[in-house]
Amino acid sequence: MEFTVSIIVPVYNVEQYLERCLDSLLRQTYKNLEIVVIDDGSKDDSLNIALRYAQIDNRIIAYHQDNVGVSATRNKGISLASGEYICFVDSDDYVEDDYIETLLNNIVNYRADISICNWRREKESPKYIQEINEWTIENTYINLFKKRTIDGTVACKLYKKSVIKDVYFDEKLSLGEDQVFFIQALEKSTLVIFQNVYSYVYCIRETSAMETLVDKRYWDLVSRAEWLAKESQNHNEKISKLFKKEEINIYITLLVLNYKCPTEDSKEIANYVQTRVKKAKIMDMFGKCRIYEFIRFFCVKYFPGFSSFLIGLKNN
Repeated sequence: MEFTVSIIVPVYNVEQYLERCLDSLLRQTYKNLEIVVIDDGSKDDSLNIALRYAQIDNRIIAYHQDNVGVSATRNKGISLASGEYICFVDSDDYVEDDYIETLLNNIVNYRADISICNWRREKESPKYIQEINEWTIENTYINLFKKRTIDGTVACKLYKKSVIKDVYFDEKLSLGEDQVFFIQALEKSTLVIFQNVYSYVYCIRETSAMETLVDKRYWDLVSRAEWLAKESQNHNEKISKLFKKEEINIYITLLVLNYKCPTEDSKEIANYVQTRVKKAKIMDMFGKCRIYEFIRFFCVKYFPGFSSFLIGLKNN
């Protein structure tokens, strides 16, 4: 039986990149696709590009809506998707020709719930081993929060539709919503497959959410950290500690961002999370994260003034 894979592509003001993205999807070696392109109220020519491609290939379905944000747009895509498997591709990124075939073969052959590959930035040629790993949910959390083998972004993941039929992106969040969605999907899964092939190409734009100065949107990262703290209560002690470690790691990241390029918003956020970092204990991080994360935590917690000076000096 040939399965249908639904690819959800949220679009907003990406006329420079959208053709490249859609061309990469149309070149897929796996052909039974449904490409759901949702224009989220773009003010440039993105909608016209999507409509033109829908006329070229009937596997592309183009929708238009008033601007509601990427989370609500992805949720709309989930409700529209008819495929047995679903993945998400950001409209300013693109994928290798065998992206869907690789993910689908692994999820079907291993009877998994989620299939994951790796990603690379443009112009990178990373070395990798193409071995396939079968992970329990606990192993997935270890690779997500401790080893950093994978991340919680929306990229590089293929889901059984049955797994995420009741899982939605938090429409109140504009930053960090990916990880919350991924964790909720994991909670409904039993087996995850990871193959270390770099089939998704991530393109950084100057206007991308994480490449701009800290503003009020970054309170969403605080909300995600607090969500992780609450979610930790639903797991055994080993995994609970990883969730709490990740909470602290987000606070540290926000403090470092404030050191690098302070704004009124970053200062307000830093004041809010500083107390939580001070209350964190060495053992909250030791043995639960990579060495550079531990060193960063140690410096920011015990020598905040000196850390602020060094980071500020480096960026001058």
